[in-house]
Amino acid sequence: CFFTMESYDQAKAYAEQVIVDGQTPEDIKRTATYWRAKINFTNSAYTEAQSDLESIANFGGARGAECQYMLCTYPYRAGDFKQTETEIFQLIDEFAAFDTWKHKSFLLLIDAYIGMEDWFQAKTTAESILEFVEDPETRTGAENRLLKITTLEAKALETIDLPDSTSTEAAMPEAP
Repeated sequence: CFFTMESYDQAKAYAEQVIVDGQTPEDIKRTATYWRAKINFTNSAYTEAQSDLESIANFGGARGAECQYMLCTYPYRAGDFKQTETEIFQLIDEFAAFDTWKHKSFLLLIDAYIGMEDWFQAKTTAESILEFVEDPETRTGAENRLLKITTLEAKALETIDLPDSTSTEAAMPEAP
């Protein structure tokens, strides 16, 4: 309740009381751990959130899929786009039944491909989402990224030094 009202400090304090109480059943401790992880993540306390996220992700289910998605953002924020791609494929493999987190992961995958300047993979992934996913929020995310890819790809092509096509000299490829 405190979390949904954005009273994060109160929600976190309550979650920590529940977690340390020896009388608390495991399923309730797990729920409190989940909320503590979300609060820390929401407050950009990523280091504090990580072990809780891993714990819930390892347990599985819808919350596990959500926590695994949040963990996929760690290498992305660090600029390790290849690792982001690897972790997203793991999430998709392990949590295939959870469309919301699978779709969010595909959007993050597009962002990782953009970070790698792999325009083909980024564009193909976005187009695939538009072809197969009906969720309006995911589709909007894919459409926005597709526009971004087109713009960035055009800028990248502008910076490539192409030979002058009006030149009368034959372009000679460099010898190996």
